[in-house]
Amino acid sequence: MRTLENPAVQENVIKRLANGESQTAIAHSLGVSQAAISKFASNPEIRELIRAEALKLVGNLPVATDNIRYLVEHMQGSNDPKMKELGYKASLKVLETAGIIPG
Repeated sequence: MRTLENPAVQENVIKRLANGESQTAIAHSLGVSQAAISKFASNPEIRELIRAEALKLVGNLPVATDNIRYLVEHMQGSNDPKMKELGYKASLKVLETAGIIPG
């Protein structure tokens, strides 16, 4: 069975594309050509699955935002080194994603 004919691989590729990972990076990790990923992703049914998966990710943004807010708010008064580390990493990632500091 070819790599992209495997349903588990297809699901993985759909999720990775929905996350914004490049076709080139996905192709490299699977040992296939970028053209093969492009052909797969251009199928209208697959495009719809990618779109639906991306919408699921967007739906999780409020929860992710709340989690980051909690970590940042609680890291300041915490004596727990793990809490401080998580809060710091969350803050750093938010600043990188927003383009305020280089990633």
